[in-house]
Amino acid sequence: MAGFLTIAGTPAPVGTLVTLLFDGAEGPSRATTEAGQYRVDTYIGSASCRNHPGAIIGVLVNGQAVSSGAALGSTDAVLNFPVVIN
Repeated sequence: MAGFLTIAGTPAPVGTLVTLLFDGAEGPSRATTEAGQYRVDTYIGSASCRNHPGAIIGVLVNGQAVSSGAALGSTDAVLNFPVVIN
Protein backbone atom coordinates (compact mmCIF):
# COMPACT_ATOMS: atom_id res chain seq x y z
CA MET A 1 0.00 0.00 0.00
CA ALA A 2 1.34 3.43 -0.86
CA GLY A 3 0.24 6.99 -1.32
CA PHE A 4 0.57 10.60 -0.31
CA LEU A 5 0.67 11.34 3.42
CA THR A 6 -0.08 14.71 4.98
CA ILE A 7 -0.19 15.68 8.64
CA ALA A 8 -1.94 18.90 9.63
CA GLY A 9 -2.00 20.00 6.00
CA THR A 10 1.70 19.55 5.28
CA PRO A 11 3.66 16.65 3.79
CA ALA A 12 4.61 14.13 6.48
CA PRO A 13 8.33 14.38 7.28
CA VAL A 14 10.87 11.70 6.45
CA GLY A 15 10.92 9.12 9.24
CA THR A 16 7.17 9.17 9.95
CA LEU A 17 6.13 5.66 10.98
CA VAL A 18 3.21 4.17 9.02
CA THR A 19 1.65 0.91 10.24
CA LEU A 20 -0.78 -1.16 8.19
CA LEU A 21 -3.99 -2.25 9.89
CA PHE A 22 -6.00 -5.38 9.09
CA ASP A 23 -9.50 -5.21 10.60
CA GLY A 24 -7.96 -2.74 13.07
CA ALA A 25 -5.11 -5.08 14.12
CA GLU A 26 -1.58 -3.80 13.57
CA GLY A 27 0.52 -5.33 10.82
CA PRO A 28 3.85 -4.34 9.26
CA SER A 29 5.29 -0.84 9.66
CA ARG A 30 7.71 1.27 7.68
CA ALA A 31 9.12 4.74 8.16
CA THR A 32 8.72 7.19 5.29
CA THR A 33 11.80 7.82 3.18
CA GLU A 34 10.41 10.78 1.22
CA ALA A 35 8.47 13.70 2.63
CA GLY A 36 4.75 13.38 1.96
CA GLN A 37 4.84 9.80 0.67
CA TYR A 38 4.61 6.37 2.25
CA ARG A 39 4.88 2.74 1.21
CA VAL A 40 4.36 -0.41 3.27
CA ASP A 41 4.50 -3.79 1.56
CA THR A 42 2.29 -6.69 2.60
CA TYR A 43 0.87 -9.94 1.32
CA ILE A 44 -2.32 -11.92 1.78
CA GLY A 45 -2.02 -14.50 4.55
CA SER A 46 -4.06 -17.53 5.48
CA ALA A 47 -7.49 -17.43 7.11
CA SER A 48 -5.91 -17.53 10.60
CA CYS A 49 -3.61 -14.52 9.98
CA ARG A 50 -4.34 -10.84 10.61
CA ASN A 51 -3.79 -10.20 6.91
CA HIS A 52 -6.39 -12.79 5.87
CA PRO A 53 -8.36 -12.46 2.64
CA GLY A 54 -11.21 -10.01 3.21
CA ALA A 55 -9.58 -8.09 6.08
CA ILE A 56 -10.34 -4.38 5.85
CA ILE A 57 -7.05 -2.59 5.33
CA GLY A 58 -6.05 0.78 6.74
CA VAL A 59 -3.10 2.66 8.21
CA LEU A 60 -2.07 3.99 11.61
CA VAL A 61 -0.04 7.21 11.78
CA ASN A 62 0.71 9.20 14.95
CA GLY A 63 -1.93 7.20 16.82
CA GLN A 64 -4.66 7.97 14.29
CA ALA A 65 -6.22 5.07 12.36
CA VAL A 66 -7.54 5.66 8.84
CA SER A 67 -9.50 2.89 7.11
CA SER A 68 -9.45 2.51 3.35
CA GLY A 69 -12.73 0.61 3.46
CA ALA A 70 -11.28 -1.90 1.00
CA ALA A 71 -10.93 -5.63 1.66
CA LEU A 72 -7.53 -7.26 1.27
CA GLY A 73 -7.51 -9.51 -1.78
CA SER A 74 -10.68 -8.10 -3.31
CA THR A 75 -10.95 -6.36 -6.63
CA ASP A 76 -11.29 -3.04 -4.76
CA ALA A 77 -8.06 -3.62 -2.82
CA VAL A 78 -6.09 -0.44 -2.35
CA LEU A 79 -2.71 0.04 -3.94
CA ASN A 80 -2.67 3.85 -3.82
CA PHE A 81 -4.34 5.24 -0.71
CA PRO A 82 -3.79 8.94 0.10
CA VAL A 83 -3.89 9.57 3.86
CA VAL A 84 -4.69 12.84 5.63
CA ILE A 85 -3.95 13.04 9.36
CA ASN A 86 -5.33 16.05 11.24
